[in-house]
Amino acid sequence: MTEKSRQLFEKLQAEHSQLRDAEFTAGHNSYSPAHVLLADGRTAVIDWDGYDVGDPARDLAMFVVATQRLALGHLSSIRALDWLADAFLQTYVAERGAEVLPRLPFYKAAMCLKLAKYCAFNRQVPQWEKKVVAMLDEGVRVLGEKNTKTLLPLAQVIVLPKDCNQSKRGPKRPRAPRKSRFFNRTA
Repeated sequence: MTEKSRQLFEKLQAEHSQLRDAEFTAGHNSYSPAHVLLADGRTAVIDWDGYDVGDPARDLAMFVVATQRLALGHLSSIRALDWLADAFLQTYVAERGAEVLPRLPFYKAAMCLKLAKYCAFNRQVPQWEKKVVAMLDEGVRVLGEKNTKTLLPLAQVIVLPKDCNQSKRGPKRPRAPRKSRFFNRTA
């Protein structure tokens, strides 16, 4: 693990100089699928308490790597939710453009190293050794294949119909809002 960590860190150092042309924007700073709420055809992003100004490629990478970590932890394969990450990136590129894509491998690899460190030093993470190795391997792989992977054409992205939340019994009925311990906190 130590050698893989060192290898990934050295590759990141070599790639760092390519980040100079990034235009900084408002950023979430911890963007992941857990921060996205989908309801009634609307999307909301929550947990902006750590927002900052940074390269948008960093937030995209955080989301993609968090999706991979979720796949590894729950589906036993870091690649199991690649379709979701690809759809997310396709949507971003369609709305905002592809300018961030050349910087994305650096941030993905950096997030992999950060999560590997977290798993290694937080031994309460189930199967932490497997996750550390997987994250380090993914970081090295991402930097190794830089500029060779292209995004799928938009027509190949899976698009769910608007009625995908409906069961055979008909549309879901609106529910009364629930109280949340997160929104009722006092300082």
